[in-house]
Amino acid sequence: MAVVYDLNMDVIALIAKATGYTLLALMVAQLYRKQSKKPPIIAIILVVLFGLFSFTINIPINDSFISLSILPLGVWILFFILKRKEGRWATYRSYAWLGFGANYLFLAIQLLAIPIHYFVYPEDKLETYFAVIEKAAVIPTHPSGSESCLDEKRLIEQIRSAKEEPFFSEEWYYETFVGSESGTKERFRYLLIGVGPKWSSGLHALTFIEKDGRGILVTSRKHQLYYRMEDSVFCR
Repeated sequence: MAVVYDLNMDVIALIAKATGYTLLALMVAQLYRKQSKKPPIIAIILVVLFGLFSFTINIPINDSFISLSILPLGVWILFFILKRKEGRWATYRSYAWLGFGANYLFLAIQLLAIPIHYFVYPEDKLETYFAVIEKAAVIPTHPSGSESCLDEKRLIEQIRSAKEEPFFSEEWYYETFVGSESGTKERFRYLLIGVGPKWSSGLHALTFIEKDGRGILVTSRKHQLYYRMEDSVFCR
């Protein structure tokens, strides 16, 4: 994507979250039906939500982070609060632990959603970021860049055939910082605007065009991807 920031939500993440809370609600309902003494619904909801509170550690997986719950802080706090009145902790204990256990339910769903999202929206494919093209254009972002015209048709034709290459190689370093007599050279002098990712992918990035019009640098929150095309996308 470039600078088109619409309401592009990650639909797979939303479905995963909705699925997790739906399953949690079904488990709470099943537990509620088995109880002979029915506590107030609002109290159950609060206890379950408070039970979700825990000490977690973040683990990186495929450019993402997952939260692994370690200590049931919410359960401990509820225990010290509810034990003051006889029988109250026994009434809500199962809901508190269910809330803590739901952290692992959400974790399992998140782990399942990661490969699904990558399969539906492959983040290493240029067409994922170029699914929507509306009045695409380039604007210079560096003094060395001149006003240039974008050949939109040529860009569309080369999106699928563009090849990913290593970003910021040793050759780039010497060209930019060492081998230049006139100081540093900006390799990506143009910003591509008017393009957007696949609908509901939740992917946001800035797209830069190389000075020769054949290189594309996609910069997202997670990584940078560099692609080379056979022909320049600038107007001749």
